[in-house]
Amino acid sequence: MKKRIVKRILALSLLVTSQFSFGQNPGDTTIVQGFNFNSTVRDTQIVFPDFNSNEVERIWMKYTMRCKDGLVSPGVPGQTNIGCGEWDYSCNTYITDSTRIDSIKAKIDEFIVYPQASSNNTYSTTGSYNLYENNHYDVQITSTTNETNADVTTSAGQTSSALSHTERGGRSFVLLTASQLTTAGLTVGDIDALSLYSNGSTNNLNHLVFKMKEVAFTDLDNVGLTDLTGGTEVFHGDWALSNGQNKIPFYQAFNWTGGNLLIEVISSSNNGTTAVSLDGTDVSATQALNNEENQYATLFPGNYIQADSYLGVGGSTNRTVEAWIKTTGTNGTILYWGTNAEGERFTVKVDTDGRPRLEVQNGSVRGNFLINDGEWHHLAITTEGISLTGTKMYVDGTLINNIDMNNVIVNTNLSAPVHISKGHNSKFFNGSIDDVRIWDVDLPQTTIQENMNTRVNSSHPNYTNLQLNYVFDSSTGIVEDQSGNNNDGQFINGAAFGNISSSNHMFDFKSNTVIPDITLHQADYVLSINNTQEYDSILKDHYTVAHNIIDPANGTYSSDIITTYFTYYPDSNTVYDINGNVTGNTLAQNLFTINNTIVDYYLRSPSQLEILSLVTPYGINLDLGDDGVAWYFDVTDFYPVLKNNRGLKMTRGGQWQEDIDIKFLFVHGTPTREVLDLRQIWNVDKRSYAVINSDQYYEPRTVELPSNTVEAKIKSAITGHGQEGEFIPRQHYLDINNGQEYKEWQVWMKCANNPIYPQGGTWIYDRAGWCPGMPTQVEELDVTNFITNDQIEVDYGITSTSGTSNYIVNHQIIAYGAKNFATDARIQMVKEPNDAISHLRTNPTCSQPVVTIQNSGSNTITSMTIEYSINGGTPESFDWTGSIDFLDEEEVVLPATVSFWSAANQNSSNRFTAEIVSVNGASDEYAHNNAYTSTFDVTDIVEPEFVLEVKTNSAASQNNYRIEDADGNIIMERTSLSNNTTYTDTLGLTIGCYRYIIEDSGENGIDFWANNEGTGYMRFTDLNGGIIKPMEGDFGTSYIYEFSVTEDLSTANQTKYTPSINISPIPSNNQIKIEMKGIEDGTYTIYNVQGKEIKNGSVQDLISNPTISINNWDNAVYFIHFNSKNTTTVKKFIKN
Repeated sequence: MKKRIVKRILALSLLVTSQFSFGQNPGDTTIVQGFNFNSTVRDTQIVFPDFNSNEVERIWMKYTMRCKDGLVSPGVPGQTNIGCGEWDYSCNTYITDSTRIDSIKAKIDEFIVYPQASSNNTYSTTGSYNLYENNHYDVQITSTTNETNADVTTSAGQTSSALSHTERGGRSFVLLTASQLTTAGLTVGDIDALSLYSNGSTNNLNHLVFKMKEVAFTDLDNVGLTDLTGGTEVFHGDWALSNGQNKIPFYQAFNWTGGNLLIEVISSSNNGTTAVSLDGTDVSATQALNNEENQYATLFPGNYIQADSYLGVGGSTNRTVEAWIKTTGTNGTILYWGTNAEGERFTVKVDTDGRPRLEVQNGSVRGNFLINDGEWHHLAITTEGISLTGTKMYVDGTLINNIDMNNVIVNTNLSAPVHISKGHNSKFFNGSIDDVRIWDVDLPQTTIQENMNTRVNSSHPNYTNLQLNYVFDSSTGIVEDQSGNNNDGQFINGAAFGNISSSNHMFDFKSNTVIPDITLHQADYVLSINNTQEYDSILKDHYTVAHNIIDPANGTYSSDIITTYFTYYPDSNTVYDINGNVTGNTLAQNLFTINNTIVDYYLRSPSQLEILSLVTPYGINLDLGDDGVAWYFDVTDFYPVLKNNRGLKMTRGGQWQEDIDIKFLFVHGTPTREVLDLRQIWNVDKRSYAVINSDQYYEPRTVELPSNTVEAKIKSAITGHGQEGEFIPRQHYLDINNGQEYKEWQVWMKCANNPIYPQGGTWIYDRAGWCPGMPTQVEELDVTNFITNDQIEVDYGITSTSGTSNYIVNHQIIAYGAKNFATDARIQMVKEPNDAISHLRTNPTCSQPVVTIQNSGSNTITSMTIEYSINGGTPESFDWTGSIDFLDEEEVVLPATVSFWSAANQNSSNRFTAEIVSVNGASDEYAHNNAYTSTFDVTDIVEPEFVLEVKTNSAASQNNYRIEDADGNIIMERTSLSNNTTYTDTLGLTIGCYRYIIEDSGENGIDFWANNEGTGYMRFTDLNGGIIKPMEGDFGTSYIYEFSVTEDLSTANQTKYTPSINISPIPSNNQIKIEMKGIEDGTYTIYNVQGKEIKNGSVQDLISNPTISINNWDNAVYFIHFNSKNTTTVKKFIKN
């Protein structure tokens, strides 16, 4: 045979450009790397080669799974996800092809109002207000005596932001130190007026308010709002600014006793769009805070924010999450990051009862305070270390009690960008949010209190720990990070904002070292004060209204819906008296009543083609080894998709349960027939049976096929979920061309013969289309005869269902060209001997090899000659006769004697090769698919005389067992077993291959935890009771153990094995295999020449998994100490 060349191309998790060689020979293989065990993403871009259709014979996807870092998850709380994930999750793999389009029927309201529609669905399009009655003072100075003027600062050319209030007003604070005041000449006593200096501004300031108080602090860094407010009001009225000095008399004087003076400035509007400009001076200290028209983000079901690349705080690193929120909603995610595995996802949310909740997948803690009362609240959550017991929650700076603690180890995975709203399960936050901060430190309460109302700057004591800070100043879909780390984000599905105005400002104050030039006046004024009650109008909270209209977009990635967002307001103004009591309502202007309709449309997106549907195994105590287990999936039908730059994505919840390595192997040569096209008939989705059968989803569709299509088929992969959907078999169907062809099949898989066993949960229970740790059942339907005018109509449905029945449904149609060969037999696979995970149940073997033959040519195959050998030894030949039509398969059993297996190496991996040398009495038309080589381990060698010991459980009537020879002749057999009984049979066997088989009609083995049937066991022992071979009792349907007897009964040692240990190969560069005889228990430890411990474990571990990976070890000499029954045996091996 021609030697195959393997060429490896690596594809990074970023978009890369790869150079492919296009001169391959038939049989060569090009490998494209997808994810690997160290990948930190599950959604990436890779580059495939663009080979011509006649250059690729077959494409394999090698899918390797191992428990995380090769570890085993014990059934110990807090450790159930350190290796394989505890629970079974859907874990489906997709190829995203942006040159193709997925679409799905959808319905949507023409108008959607957030956070919720008003009772009468009538709104103002321009604004409505809360009208608050206030005492309003018009103060005039009629005469002045004994006036002194304290110029605190004089213009130095700067501009102050103290009154840079916009049309909706603002709120500011100015601090004047005692030193500045005394230097300016201010004396203890009443302050009667102040002057500000306009730099060209002539705005009318409505409801201008000044408040004063003396404070202890000398700057405004790290000062909380409670320390800023509570001053004495000295002015409340309108003021018309004039250019230059503006002397503003107080309606009541402020008695200054010599301390630092804090001035609060509020205005409800400035009757213009231009900010007020005041002369100011930079005093080189933070003595001013200002907040103009504070903008916040509006979130509703459907839109969310995603960081571009920031992944959050990982592992068990201490952290703090802060945000200002306002909501009346429940069960909404505020923010999250990480993966859906125990301890690895970090989620902050509003719980179902309105309380704050921190979720760390499979663990949580709640705070005992309602935060969904429709008011603004500052929420801060800190964590410390690996335990949730260190969680602290603060609402408005106050530490609240934690309730309902469910503790897990915090080990946040950094795999996907931080999300604000949405959540991993689309639990959207419905409300307003601002000033989101993420820190990689647990902030103390005082720091939170002092900084929650102001913007973060370099004066913050933990500024270097700030990882992300979103303040939503921009009105675009881009969210700029203010932390200095460039962790920007973006709105998904629409950006919406709101504003807080005037005295309602509570947070987001900006620090400034420029204060306005101020003159404080002390005098004996005669004042004219006119006190009236006037109304200050504060804009009400707005509604966000999404208006959805049809805009057909056939042939594009866009949906048929265009959504425009509007800001509407309540339909009435509300009037409050001076005591805050409602006295009436008046209709707002420009009212609009929404009359809603349902809009039918198609939701489109770049096509995501499901290349694999698989459910992860139950992971407790599951050991998949350091190198994992691998499946090879034939994905040749995906040839039209596996070209150029494509997305590779794993999703549906289980993508982080295990480490995954995916490789695509392009085997060069001529294909059986050209794959012209592959497409999703409907995009893959999870839907209830009700919406499936009503054609709301998976409605009848007409599929266009290429004009040169010769043959076509539909492939269907369906999994059922929900209590009834998962555990009740249902009939599903495809209706072709409105009844021209009708295919019905049962979506159901038998799970008790799963090759990955035993698992930690209810792995044996049959399920709808899936089993834990197995690929999904796939059904195929040839639809060649139903193509009319290059079209075919397809409908899908379920015959009858009930209860909670949801289905993930994947239907693909593949179009083919003409067959390339008349006579072509292919060895599809070697089932025995083969050490691949798919064939674990029937391997190792020492009996007859089994190969699967496929007819890949148009002529019927009626005869073949197959040659087969081990490790390149002398081949044996077998002539087969029968009948195999195009693409049909036949299992062929190849006869083998004991001498055939003598070429196998007992201490290392072996290679079995089968090759078709003639078909229908002549040479095969295409020889490059005639051979198949598998690797395999040999069977155990057992002494000719031993004891079979079987203890039944309390359901023994379900069991029978026997020992057969290689030809199926029964050597011994037991049936009609009694409960909880131990059976021992002493056997004396001649040289040959034998098979121990136990079957369980209950399909739950003899040692299954969930069915209350007790515990049995089975094992081979020597004549003195020493255990030769312990066997797994949690085996499901059946257990097969093949073994060899190589010594004649008359010369065998009939007492006990002589203990022996063999390590191979020596030297080795990637792994060693340890074979032990006569050692059943004990421990082992591996040391380097310096005496440092490298690895340890139990002898039982080596018996069940004798291979140890040393790929990443240093090249050196190592020693293995085997400790058993007060003896120690030392063996040496070399890594090179």
